[in-house]
Amino acid sequence: NANGWPKFRELEADLLSSVLKEKMEGVVLACGGGVVETEGCRAVLKKAGKQGHVVVHMQRDIKDVEAYLTSDPTRPPLPEAPSVAWARREPLYKDCCTHEFLIYSKTGADDAGHEQLHALALRALSATPLPIL
Repeated sequence: NANGWPKFRELEADLLSSVLKEKMEGVVLACGGGVVETEGCRAVLKKAGKQGHVVVHMQRDIKDVEAYLTSDPTRPPLPEAPSVAWARREPLYKDCCTHEFLIYSKTGADDAGHEQLHALALRALSATPLPIL
């Protein structure tokens, strides 16, 4: 975002609120890792969870996250190391989610393995009678 991270977070919060007002059923919404940085986003996610929606925190090893985020030259530069952001965000994720899904990986694992685990999680969640958020 040419206007910096604060403007990006503002737009992210507006979009999250807008989408959830319009589409509260039958939706799988993948948010970026920084969504919990905004109080308004946290409130929306917690409210959805209290309304019976499934809010999942997909948790990966921070080393895998750092490798992924720093390997893409098209991503804007991060304002801090992913491990620093993770330390601040972890309790926020736990506060907002109704479920956690741990993505197991081993050194040298490729993205295909992560995609298979993600697909498995979505299948498991879609089998639940609760609306998915």
